[in-house]
Amino acid sequence: MMLHQHALLDVAVPLAEPQPAMPTTPLNHDDWRSDATLLLVEDDGLVRRFVADILHLLGYHVLEACDGLEAMQIHAEFSGCIDVLLTDIVMPHLSGLELAERLRCERPAMHIIYMSGYSFMSVVQRPLRDGEEAFIAKPFTMRTLLETLRVSGCATMHDGAISG
Repeated sequence: MMLHQHALLDVAVPLAEPQPAMPTTPLNHDDWRSDATLLLVEDDGLVRRFVADILHLLGYHVLEACDGLEAMQIHAEFSGCIDVLLTDIVMPHLSGLELAERLRCERPAMHIIYMSGYSFMSVVQRPLRDGEEAFIAKPFTMRTLLETLRVSGCATMHDGAISG
């Protein structure tokens, strides 16, 4: 016959102080509008579709590419101004960094926003170029995306909201 032994263990965990709710203001789509042209490069189709839908809703003209090579082709065929390159960093065929360097030669005024599930420094191992580049960590909210566009100079602030 086998005897089972049981042990009791008491664990004391301090209670966390309740955190006050962060005040949020609803996004009024009419206040966040822009007519900028943006080249969106993202290899994850669901993420690309989500971001493109948000930007279309807000008036951006969005050119979509699934990787850096397709983005290069779109860039070569598009005769208009591309105001913003919004690109994933880690992609097959041509990274977002390589893409940005190639496009920067022909479109030096284009704003560049990198996005990644990794930290910028862990992937790139250099600081962002002030005034030329921005970074947004995935996953991100619509508000974070639009604030990043504003900070990079792709939208302006009106009445406390972002618009283009």
